[in-house]
Amino acid sequence: MQSSSTTQAVACSYGPAATADELRDIHRSSVIRHAGILADDKLSADAKIMAYFKDLRSFMENHQFRGCPYTNALSVSRGKDEKITQEVLDHKEFVREFFIAISGEITPSQRAQHVGEHLFLIYSGATTESQNLRAIWPIERALDIVKQILIEEKAYKKIETVSV
Repeated sequence: MQSSSTTQAVACSYGPAATADELRDIHRSSVIRHAGILADDKLSADAKIMAYFKDLRSFMENHQFRGCPYTNALSVSRGKDEKITQEVLDHKEFVREFFIAISGEITPSQRAQHVGEHLFLIYSGATTESQNLRAIWPIERALDIVKQILIEEKAYKKIETVSV
C-alpha cells in the first residue's frame, strides 16, 4: 500500500485506478463539458437534460458498468483519504449545481433548486443501480421519471405565467 494520499490507487471507471490528482483532472474535463451543455443554444433545456441522461446509458455501457469514478473512489478509500474525499465532494456539488442551473431554464427560479436536486438524485441513483445491477434499465426508468418531471414543470410554468 502506498503511503501518500495523492498516490493512493482507487477503483475508477476510467481505468484500473485513480488518484485524487486524476479525479481532479477528470473534473476539469467535466467542467468544460458541462459549460458546453449549458451554452448550447441549439437545444432546449428539456433536450439537454434528456441528452445528459441518455449519455449516461452510453457511458455505463462503454465503461463496463463501472459507474461513477468519484463514488467508486470514495467507496474504496472509505473516506480516509482527505484529498479524494474533497475531490468527490467538490465534483458532486458541481453536478448538483449544474442540474439546478439547467432547471432554471425550464421552471420558475424559486423551483429550480428543488427540481435540480431531484434530477441530481435521480441521476445519481440511476448511475449507482446501473452499476450494481450491471443493467441499463435503471437509466431507462430514470428517463421515464425525468420526462414526467419535465412535463409537470412545463405545466407549472404555464400556470405560473397565467397567474402573474
